[in-house]
Amino acid sequence: MNYGWPEECAVQGNYESPIRCYTEFTLAPSGIAFYGGDLYIAGLRGAQLRRIILNDDLKSVKYEEELFNDFGRIRDAVSHNGYIYIATSNKDGRGIPKFEDDKIIRIRKI
Repeated sequence: MNYGWPEECAVQGNYESPIRCYTEFTLAPSGIAFYGGDLYIAGLRGAQLRRIILNDDLKSVKYEEELFNDFGRIRDAVSHNGYIYIATSNKDGRGIPKFEDDKIIRIRKI
């Protein structure tokens, strides 16, 4: 699966074109969840959760926004039973840990 790394933006071989490619900044996508019809992408280097609302064709982006950019590196995003769970990853030697890092944060509705 292609998660939008810049060198994979061009279609090659058996790959499909990515829905979104991050060339204007480094997101370092690390996890993805589908919740309420939208995609939520965890970013390690980008230190954020991104919400992508897809067009009806599910192959192009209608709207995108940056969420939760104050928790540091976000390792993963998972949807389960009406919630999104995100896990921070600041104690892996690359982030700037704060007291009580790392955490799993439960989000009801975005």
